[in-house]
Amino acid sequence: MGFSPDRRVRVRDLFPDGDARDASLLRLLVICRQAHVLGRSVHKLSGTQAPDGQETLHHLLVLFAGSLREAADAFNDCDSQDLFGFLAWEGAPFADFRRSFAHVRALVDKKDPTSLYSRLLTPVRNQAAFHINRNAVQEAIAGLGDDTFPLAAVDESDKLIALPIATAVATYIAWEKNGAFDNVKVLISDLYSLDEALVAVSHDLYVLTVRLRLKE
Repeated sequence: MGFSPDRRVRVRDLFPDGDARDASLLRLLVICRQAHVLGRSVHKLSGTQAPDGQETLHHLLVLFAGSLREAADAFNDCDSQDLFGFLAWEGAPFADFRRSFAHVRALVDKKDPTSLYSRLLTPVRNQAAFHINRNAVQEAIAGLGDDTFPLAAVDESDKLIALPIATAVATYIAWEKNGAFDNVKVLISDLYSLDEALVAVSHDLYVLTVRLRLKE
């Protein structure tokens, strides 16, 4: 029987143990959806020229990268608990799943200093996204010292709608400080690639879990 999206189930029927493995799977699902929503918002705002739209786009992009770091940690947690162990079964029909899994695993390898996780997601998460590092802000002040910005952007009624200098500082800390600002298209492409692969892996794992536990 196929996966039935409209079927209603009780949480305890789907996750009867409620143990660390169940919590790890649900954590992955929650964080991947959060990151994906941010990614969709970034895509919708791409190309906007309005000052408030530009501000929203730049800050969302930073938060998107930060949330992908959280999703990467959730993926690594699931991996460490062998939630993907079934992919090693000989003859198992999971070719697409294996490809997505291998792609994510390479991008979020904590031990590889050249991985997306190490060179970009971690410093963005720790300095510019959910936590703003004061020392990094001081570096941004020095780095942007000779640049000029309008004091503020206002709408027709003189209501403040954007602070260009704050956007510039966030952008500097997230991208320029980490050498990622030279090619924004590659940066965004890398983030979208990880987002899509994480969504594929988390959704496939969820569907397989449902089918096994509810005997669909």
